[in-house]
Amino acid sequence: MDNPSTHQIYLAPLQGFTDFIYRRTQAEIFGHIDNYFCPYISVGKQQQIRNSQLKDVLPENNQGIHVVPQVLFSDGNEFRELCKLLEGFGYREINLNLGCPYPMVTNRGRGSALLQKPETIGEILDIAFSEFQLNFSVKLRSGLESEDEIFPVIETINRFPVSEVIYHPRIARQMYKGEVNITLFQKIKEISKSPLVFNGDILSENDIQKVQGLVAGQTQWMIGRGVLKDPFLPLILKGENPDPGKRREMLFAFHEKIIAAYAVKLEGSSHLLQKMQAFWEYFSESFTNPHKVFKLIKKAGTIEKYEMAVKTIFTGYCS
Repeated sequence: MDNPSTHQIYLAPLQGFTDFIYRRTQAEIFGHIDNYFCPYISVGKQQQIRNSQLKDVLPENNQGIHVVPQVLFSDGNEFRELCKLLEGFGYREINLNLGCPYPMVTNRGRGSALLQKPETIGEILDIAFSEFQLNFSVKLRSGLESEDEIFPVIETINRFPVSEVIYHPRIARQMYKGEVNITLFQKIKEISKSPLVFNGDILSENDIQKVQGLVAGQTQWMIGRGVLKDPFLPLILKGENPDPGKRREMLFAFHEKIIAAYAVKLEGSSHLLQKMQAFWEYFSESFTNPHKVFKLIKKAGTIEKYEMAVKTIFTGYCS
């Protein structure tokens, strides 16, 4: 692996997981992430943005960390309104979501569906750079249905001063199945005028080395599930590796701050329990015997039983 100090690490935006509570707590306990990307905001019914999405990008909820908001849209009008909102909040960089693979998004002409419409992407980027004095980056996949779709999209993006392209080399129809196409990433890196950030299946230091074996000099990474499963991954990639005692201390502090913050945000213990059980879907991977750990959490029917399960886990499954 290249010199750890050269790595730039971005936290991927994962709906339902990397909200402002997670981002702030991660930064406080673990850190070593250069940019925190917010889950997308979008225009919903009656052209309204959901309150939960608005709260997630409020400046007061993101103090002390470098946050990049992301917008999801189907046309220039939606894009323009979202950018006006974020510009009003004081953001200087906005990320365009051209990669979301979920049918509920693509069926509305958003996310990776736009990869079949390079002309529309061009129109939207023209709005971005003619109407706003902001930095714009793009997050995308190889296409909706075919890897061939990426080439005219990159040709379009190359016409504009896009700050960087965050590229997940899978097509949307794959979702998260199959292998990422590192060879295709290398081809796109050769023709892209914007810097390329690698995204997809970075779960360990070995995964970084695998990419670098085919893409010499790659040092920019967006990581989502890898950080959720192993909060120490950004530290390791930047040359730090706490001893077991320190690890346990940090994991416990992380959990305690997370649950305390959600207890304030959410109404009722049942909502809190559901949120924390979802959190452990990934967090359990930080412990010995993750399957057993997650099973203990899922069996907890009340917040009191949940707290007992957590105590058992930190006592017997945290090496």
